[in-house]
Amino acid sequence: MNSSFFVAVVILFVLFLYSLGMSGVSYNLRQLAGLFYAETITPEGLKESYKERPLRVVIVPGHDNVSKGSHFRGLNESDLNIELAYKLLEILSLDPKFHVWVSREQDGEYADWFRKYKEENQDDINTFIKERRSVWNDAANLGFVDRHVAVERSDAPSRVAFDLYAMNKYAAENEIDVLLHIHWNDYAGRKGNTSGKYSGFSIYVPEYQMPNSRASIALAEALRDRLSQFFAKSNMPLEEGTIIEDQELIAVGSNASQKKASILIEYGYIYESQFLDKELRSLILSELAHQTYFGILDFFEEGRKPDGRLGALLPYEWKGSIPQNARDSKDVLSMQVAMAKEGVYPPSGKTLTDCPISGNFGPCTKTALAKFQEKHGSKILSPLNLVNGTGVVGDMTILVLNELYGR
Repeated sequence: MNSSFFVAVVILFVLFLYSLGMSGVSYNLRQLAGLFYAETITPEGLKESYKERPLRVVIVPGHDNVSKGSHFRGLNESDLNIELAYKLLEILSLDPKFHVWVSREQDGEYADWFRKYKEENQDDINTFIKERRSVWNDAANLGFVDRHVAVERSDAPSRVAFDLYAMNKYAAENEIDVLLHIHWNDYAGRKGNTSGKYSGFSIYVPEYQMPNSRASIALAEALRDRLSQFFAKSNMPLEEGTIIEDQELIAVGSNASQKKASILIEYGYIYESQFLDKELRSLILSELAHQTYFGILDFFEEGRKPDGRLGALLPYEWKGSIPQNARDSKDVLSMQVAMAKEGVYPPSGKTLTDCPISGNFGPCTKTALAKFQEKHGSKILSPLNLVNGTGVVGDMTILVLNELYGR
């Protein structure tokens, strides 16, 4: 049925209700909202599809070579998004339960399949955009849906908006099951190359009135729980709760333009220290990719252990003592992850916001290491006639770390 005709029919029916003076009209309007945006994907249906066939997943690294997104001291969000997208592609492609595409090539240009789709369907995509916006506005004006803004942001440039709507249309027409949009965060008002006041990851999902909301939120919850084991949740007040239902982000389906499960992950704030050193950043992005994969598995297969792997940073071989002023250190980074798995990092009274897994040896690492040493005191402290942990990495500490998490 043509969407404009459908809206006209509903308007006439609403006028009919008013002309009859029926009580509870607002309730009836709310019921009619379901005619506009009936649920198109459910968590149960998504899991059932996973059992029956490989899931079709599109990874969408945000921005492009023209609009590079957030930036900090020469680091562009667009490049970060690409690097993480291909690390995640590599992991997911090893699992026969997933068929995966990335919307941009590693050089940042759009993949041929998506570029051709946009070129060959330009008029249809523009019509799709106009219809989705028109139906949503009519539904909102009639009171079928509530308008609200979760986080104030600038409108996407028209070219970017077109690409995002094109992806939503493509997903519906090509039986895509899940779209993963990859981004890094920033906020208005941060000055130039000065580090900002917020940190941590957040996940944006379609809000409850959208047809793809429930499945997207369920997947986001599994990802949040997995990522938060090693990475801080956003401390930006508007991102409280980590999972943010959003009505305006085209990526997750603004104007009810997306039928499939779609989430947008802001993996951190671009100026956070652990993303600045190139070599260390690559390791952390690998870990983020692994934890994202594990989170996906947590949703589809509760209790499944992903082939016995610990992630990107473990197992790891420590070869010698680690100085207490070490910075951007692989040894420290992997030790912090190991201590997190041991339940002693971050130390008591602190959070991953206070003590990020960063590769820097500071007070948080020293305090946590002392607790780790006490936890394994019979092997680390007793041979040295010690009772309390020292927070100093010596031979016995290295020995135990390698026994537990070494290669």
